[in-house]
Amino acid sequence: MNILICNVGSSDLDAGIPAMPAGSTRLSERERAQQVLAAYVRYREQITLPLMSKALGYVQQQPGELLLLVLVASNQADAEPPVGTAEHRHWSSDTCYTAQVVQQRLTEQVVGQAWPPVPLERVVIWEIRDADGDGRNPTDYDGVRRFFERELAELRARYPAATAFLEVTRGTKGADMR
Repeated sequence: MNILICNVGSSDLDAGIPAMPAGSTRLSERERAQQVLAAYVRYREQITLPLMSKALGYVQQQPGELLLLVLVASNQADAEPPVGTAEHRHWSSDTCYTAQVVQQRLTEQVVGQAWPPVPLERVVIWEIRDADGDGRNPTDYDGVRRFFERELAELRARYPAATAFLEVTRGTKGADMR
């Protein structure tokens, strides 16, 4: 029994979608991912997830079934902060919509893809939140650490016999967290 936890960033969509619409380089991560989500059918075959698929392939080759694939994303606030502020810069780079694109893509089979599809019920999105449920800035390392302390303890209690793999950066195949 295995669990894969992946940090969601823009890299997989950057590398996987070479033909974004004109002007997309000026879009924030939120806007760009919303655009891909809205026209998903048009982009789905271009979404190859070159970074995340390596970790997924590694875990799928390990003994035991993939029980859960957790996508960790940021979603700091529903309301847009004032433009030009540090809060707006951070909010604009949130990956909540990117995670939705990745979740959808992981569950589908496309010709030539490097991984078998994962059943939708096994792909979940965790948004980085504080104990009160408010979104956290992913550069707030103490807040992120506290988030993971809560979530990983709950995950361990729910799946005590599972091995968890954490994918966080390019080139990391997965780290056994047992």
